[in-house]
Amino acid sequence: MCCLFGLIDYRGTLTAKQKTRLIRELSIAAEVRGTDATGIAYNTEHGLQIYKRPLPAHRMRLNIPSSAKVIMGHTRMATQGRAKKNENNHPFRGSIEDCQLQKSRLTATLPCS
Repeated sequence: MCCLFGLIDYRGTLTAKQKTRLIRELSIAAEVRGTDATGIAYNTEHGLQIYKRPLPAHRMRLNIPSSAKVIMGHTRMATQGRAKKNENNHPFRGSIEDCQLQKSRLTATLPCS
């Protein structure tokens, strides 16, 4: 099991402290769906930043920069692969090509309205 969470600062009005606090609260709330590992990802001027650890969310030390406008996170309960092996923990860098392929397959099977 797992849980996804995140926030978008559309207007760019949240401070780094506010973003960190919100993501921390969301990640702790997401622990009901998994406590084996927690990760977050966000974009900055330096590119995609990923921070993940084989820890429950309440033990994570988060520090979201003010430049991050979109932040996503994931908590995980180990069902496949060991949680202590950090590469098993999300978020991870997926393949854009695979995403586009899956999207085209999905939209091809959906009925038009």
